Amino acid sequence: MPLRIVTDDITRIRADAIVNASNRRLLPTGGVSLAIHRAAGPELLEECRAMGECGVGEVRVTAGYGLGCRYVFHTVGPRWEGGGKGESERLASCYGSSLEKALELNLESIAFPLICSGTYGYPRANATEVAITAISSFLESNDLDVCLVIYNKDSFALDRDEYLDLCAELDIPPRGIDGAELESYFERSSCRMCAAEELEYAAPSSSLDDIIDVGPLDESFQEMLFRMIRELGISEVECYRRANIDRRLFSKIRSNSSYQPSKSTALALGIALRLPPALLDELLGKAGYTLSDSILSDKIIMYYVYQDVYDIHRINEALYAFDQALLGSL
Repeated sequence: MPLRIVTDDITRIRADAIVNASNRRLLPTGGVSLAIHRAAGPELLEECRAMGECGVGEVRVTAGYGLGCRYVFHTVGPRWEGGGKGESERLASCYGSSLEKALELNLESIAFPLICSGTYGYPRANATEVAITAISSFLESNDLDVCLVIYNKDSFALDRDEYLDLCAELDIPPRGIDGAELESYFERSSCRMCAAEELEYAAPSSSLDDIIDVGPLDESFQEMLFRMIRELGISEVECYRRANIDRRLFSKIRSNSSYQPSKSTALALGIALRLPPALLDELLGKAGYTLSDSILSDKIIMYYVYQDVYDIHRINEALYAFDQALLGSL
């Protein structure tokens, strides 16, 4: 699918290019860079030494040598200096420059580490936000398989307030926090328990009831999906990109009226259409699925849907943080 988040060693990822978080001189110093050089062999170091320096946010391209990729893209991220010196823009350039270079070379896939989340001191949640925002923005108008490779789950983090709110919603004790933040979790959790006794969730304000007609009972998943696309007036390209699914998979659904998608794919397409809960559940039902309060991933997804949040990459961040399968995966 266009954007995956995986926990792995980037040197083992199969992609046309992998990205090396390097320094200005393109020399291995530790972490991701050292691992890539070790796996590639001494020829990579020789080519890097001949290239000269690389500026922050820029990219240099070498062969992959002993790695399972055609190219290694070397990019230099900024050191964290408090956030007021253009760090986020320069870090976003690392991703943007690499993605544009992949297009220039007609590549189909690229894998990134979480740049700057280690020795450069970038706060984990900030580094994650910049990565996801830069990649998802690029994928709004381009087709490319992108993999964000997290070597150590500790280097990945959601926004702290969002994480605490999700933990309270899911009734899961938060990890790695204490003191005032832990008190904040218990306060949120208590408030939610009280609210649950008296109130039901309200449907999102952007109800589509006046736009989408009720279809026939024997309507298939494929028929309902493409009817909704027409009635909402969005393009098919916009739909599959919003859903974070591969255009080849979307084409299979398009050409087969009896196609049976996975639950992940069905949910991703419902999120792409920005369906309120009732319509989302109806679309899932056409594929033989339902949303359940006893399934953690369903609860996470509905947490965002009830807030009228349909950014699939933001939802996938949360799913990954809680060790759940991502939406859009095949």
